[in-house]
Amino acid sequence: MKAQAAVEYLIMVGVILAIAIPIFYYSLTYSSESVAISKSKEAAEAIASGGDYVYSLGEGTRTTVAIDIPTNVKESYILDNEIGFRISTSAGITDVYAMSMTNVTGSLPDTPGRHFIVIKHLGDGVVIE
Repeated sequence: MKAQAAVEYLIMVGVILAIAIPIFYYSLTYSSESVAISKSKEAAEAIASGGDYVYSLGEGTRTTVAIDIPTNVKESYILDNEIGFRISTSAGITDVYAMSMTNVTGSLPDTPGRHFIVIKHLGDGVVIE
């Protein structure tokens, strides 16, 4: 009788684990992707607002913006007044971007970690170094 109760208990624990492990895995994956998307969005918005700031103050203005780039960023880009990052997620590639009021030129790092971006307003527009 004791052996049967022990076997039933083990089966019940096995079924619970079989249900709980995929749920925990999915939530962990989803939360890490949400954090990466959020960090990338914050970085793009910080760069765009920095560009707007130096543009509004005129030629010769410069500022430095600190951004954090998550590990699953595959590419960063600047296209006219759009600053964006391409992020690898479980659903594929997600584009995260922010719009600036002015055209911006330059390049952004796509390596993960903390970066300090220098934004300058030159005579011909806003440049990111």
